[in-house]
Amino acid sequence: MILVGRSFAGYLAPQAATAEHRIAALVCDPAQPDLAARLPSGWASRLVGPVAALQMRLSRDRAEFFGARMAAHGISQVGAYIDEMRHYTMLDRAAEITCPTLAIECEGDFVGGGGQTLVDAVSGPAELIRLSADSGAGGHCGGVGQRVWEAVVYDWISRVISKRATPEPSLP
Repeated sequence: MILVGRSFAGYLAPQAATAEHRIAALVCDPAQPDLAARLPSGWASRLVGPVAALQMRLSRDRAEFFGARMAAHGISQVGAYIDEMRHYTMLDRAAEITCPTLAIECEGDFVGGGGQTLVDAVSGPAELIRLSADSGAGGHCGGVGQRVWEAVVYDWISRVISKRATPEPSLP
């Protein structure tokens, strides 16, 4: 069984892999082991909600961005949504991931940046691959460069699975 988590599932998939050890390989794009990692802390954290609320009033794109995410979590206020994101961390359990893990980082992905953190935290073999906008795979989850993304991911899966399929030499 190979688990691929994209977008918000870049958090959910590694979370699942901490408990489900039948997973033969894990792919995260982007890896998001700690959703609050990029949120400010201290006094600046008090500004995030009001600034996001103002952005929503001024920009239809920002209203749609936050609105969709708040709806997915059953939350109607952007400040409450920001606070909720602080609960989404699985770094304390990441070492329980023992399967081969691939973290994809696509240039310009607005929620990217957690790939190295996940790679460093898992106990199984892990690799980080960065895809550039010049390759056609920039933006969230590779944007319109899905063929580039697929080639990288499926080549990695093929290598990982073929290693598992190769029988170990038996001892005399």
